[in-house]
Formats: sequence, structure tokens, C-alpha cells
Amino acid sequence: GQREQIATLAAFGYRPREIARHYLGLAAAVVAVGATLGVAGGWLLGRGLTAIYSRFFHFPILRFEIDVAVVVWSLAVAAAAALLGVVRAVRRAVGVKPATAMQPEPPARYRPAIIERLGLGGLVPLTMRMVVRSMERRPVGTALSILGIAMGVAVMVLGMFVGDAIHDLGDFQFTQVQRFDRSVALVEPTESRAIREFARLPGVTAVEPFRVVSATLAHGHRERRQEILGLADDAALFRMIDRHGRSHAPHRDGLVVSAKLAELLWARTGDEVEVNVLEMRRPRARLVIAATIDDMVGTSAYLHIDALRRLLGEGDTISGAFLAVDEALAPELDRSLAATPRVAGFVARDVQLRTFRDTIARTLLRMRTVNTLFAAVIACGVVATTARQSAAERSRDLASLRVLGFRRTEVSAILLGEQAFLTLTAVPLGLLLGVGFVTITTWGYDTELFRIPVVIHRRTFAIAAATVLAAALVTALVVRRSLDRLDLVAVLKAGDEGSSVLLERCVGF
Repeated sequence: GQREQIATLAAFGYRPREIARHYLGLAAAVVAVGATLGVAGGWLLGRGLTAIYSRFFHFPILRFEIDVAVVVWSLAVAAAAALLGVVRAVRRAVGVKPATAMQPEPPARYRPAIIERLGLGGLVPLTMRMVVRSMERRPVGTALSILGIAMGVAVMVLGMFVGDAIHDLGDFQFTQVQRFDRSVALVEPTESRAIREFARLPGVTAVEPFRVVSATLAHGHRERRQEILGLADDAALFRMIDRHGRSHAPHRDGLVVSAKLAELLWARTGDEVEVNVLEMRRPRARLVIAATIDDMVGTSAYLHIDALRRLLGEGDTISGAFLAVDEALAPELDRSLAATPRVAGFVARDVQLRTFRDTIARTLLRMRTVNTLFAAVIACGVVATTARQSAAERSRDLASLRVLGFRRTEVSAILLGEQAFLTLTAVPLGLLLGVGFVTITTWGYDTELFRIPVVIHRRTFAIAAATVLAAALVTALVVRRSLDRLDLVAVLKAGDEGSSVLLERCVGF
């Protein structure tokens, strides 16, 4: 964009090395300003995310500290990208002779586009053929522009995927696995006749007992502390469901454990684990892993309630019960449970779900806002840079076409049609990249706390594509305004250099 200025500097005696140093310094200044804003913005975002984690997980102390190594690597990547992006342009600019550079850059020599070489030229409008020729002359720039816009789409998909996954995770845990309305824990194990007492409480429509003990599970040299939950055969209020929706039943002759727990123990189906109960008389036993269940929240170990009672050497005891409740009588039930001495506590599923969603909603709103901003900035930056570069390189051509009789809309279609092609090509590529990023991200979320599924809703794809398309459209409108201000008089006063080539290109069309 500064051919004439560079030529003037060269004519005044500035060496190419000095000119190159100036423009590399300009790129470094941009990186420095961006890095300062980026580090400050990252610090603020990090503090905000840490505050959310503190409220959600209730850590006693959780401070955000900037990792110097992360900052250094970030600055290095940004600086390398900027310098690589500017080196090629600087080398081209300083390599042009001053006398040549003081004149407008001549049009590129005519060459039939691929659609014309395939014999399809007559089927494609004139402006579209001009767009294809322009992109064919800059294959590397075209590919990088498409990739840049696609990255904006991918960032948007990745940011919104978390919301999709958390929503599905909450739905899975609180509507498919935990179907009870209240989970009641007793102060100490009690005989199962307490079930009848629960059934007589106001609003209770169904009761399912459970027995739970704390134990250590050991396999080889690996050991995990884990609660064992004893369930009945026909349990419907608390179900053992895997992420694919398959239902499992507790075994009387072995444990059913989370696939993640089996992984942590380096065990698999058929292996024996040593069970050391940490309550009552602390019995020990060796139990076979009868099955594994690919669940998504925490780690679990299940046993049939009768088998667990035999292991403990107890009679017909329970630790608590899952209750189905008539919501109209739920407040009265809660007061009754709170007034019952043997009840250690109870949990309302709807309160759990509401708290979960409210907390996650605040987190996701911030994450979506940030990712939308990132995606829009990436898309606008790539589209604006590509359009500006193309307009700067072809302003003489485009203005000359106006002089030759092309209407303003036709000239705009030549330049903006190229941006439209780049954007429309980048969007599906970006959606595919987003799926890849999501898949890789879920590997990092495979933890003991939860396992995030690869879930991307159609709404996410639509919003990601629409956001980037809207950003590109706004940028295109700004570029269109600059095209409307092309100085045709300046074109008419320009020298004749390149006029024969321009005529050849026009005749070729």
C-alpha cells in the first residue's frame, strides 16, 4: 500500500535494509500494543474465571497468578506470526526499483481461469470469472484468508460447545440418572421398616431404599477411596445409566463400577479388587468387577443392596431413601423431614438442578461473550485485511473499469464477490475444524469429576456461522464505502504504464 513512499525513500538514499527495518519495527510496535492489551485482558479474564470457580467449587483459597512462561510463549507466537506475515511484503516492496515503484503497480498479466480452461467460461458471469482469476493469482493468500476466517468459526463453535455439553450433562445426571425428588440420608443405618415411615410422610408417592458405605478399592498397587452404593433390583428413582442411554442393574456377585474408576485402578471386567470397608466392623472382601458403566459424573461403585448387607454382616438395614414427591405437598414434606431426628439431611433434586444451571449459566454467558468477540475480531480482521489489500492492489484496475463503463455495483461485485467466496468457503471448513477442536478439548475434560461428551447442537453451528457471516458483511459494507470514493480523476491522470495489459485483460473477458 505504500509503494510510492518506499520508492521516494529509496530515491533519497535510504538503503533497503533501513526501509525493511522501519516496517519490521512497525509490525513490532503493533505486536507490542496488542501484547500489552492481550496480557491485561488475559489477566482480567483469568481473575473472572477464578472467581467463578471459587463460587462453584467453594475452594477455601483460590488465587489467579499469571504464569510467566505462558506470557513469554504467547508473545513469541504473536511476534513470530506478525514478522512472518510482514517479511514477504517488505521483501517485495524494497525489491522494486524506485522509478518503477513511483508508478501505480501494473495489472497482472491475463491468464484464463480454471473454469475457462475447463470450458465452463460461458456458464459463469463475467464478474465471477474476474473473481476466480484474482484468487488464482494469489493461491497462498487465498488459502490463508480462508483458513483465517475458518478459525474464527472454529473458535465460536468451541466456545459454544461447552454450553451444549454442560446442558446435556445436567440433563443426563438430573433427569435420567437421578429421577428422585428428594434424597434422604439417615443419621445411622436403620432397619428397613423406616421405608414405611417415609411412605406415610405428606406428598410421598414412591420410596426406594439404599445402603451406602465408604470403602477403599485396591487393585495391585493402586488404591482409591470410594463409596459403594447398594441398590435394589427394581430401582427406578436412581438408575445406573451410561452415556449412551443404556440401563444397567446392580449385581449380587460383583461390583458395577464407573469406567473411569476402573481406568484409575488399572482394572477391567473380570478382575478382582480388594474391598476394605471403612465403617462399622471394617470387613474386608475380594469382589469381582462384574461390569463397567461409561457414566459422565464422578466415579461410582454399585452393588446389590442384599449383597452389600451380607458383606457388612448386617440384617435388613438402609442408609436412606430416594423419594418421589407430589410437588404440591413438597414444602410440607420438607418441614416434616427437617423435624425428624433420625434424618441427617435431605437433598432436593430441583434445587440441585437449578443451582447447577444458574452457576453454569453465569460462566457460559461470559465464555460465550468472549468467544463471540474473538470470532468476530478474527473474521473482521481477516476479511478487512484481505479486502483492503485487494483494493489497494487493484484500485487502479477497478477505477479504470469504472471509466470504461462498468457500473459501481459491478465494480463492487468484483471485489466483494471475492470476499464472499472466501467467507462462504471458510464457514463449512470452520465448522469441521470446530468439531475437531471440540473432540480434542473433550480429551482434557476426561477427569474424575466429570466427562464432557462431544455434543454440538445445530443451534451452535448456526450461531457460529451467522456470527462470522455478519462480521464479514459489516466489514464488506465498510469496504464498499471505500470503493465508492475511488478517485476516477486520479486514474485518468495516471501514466500509460500497464494500459496495454489492462486492455488485454478487458478484451480477454
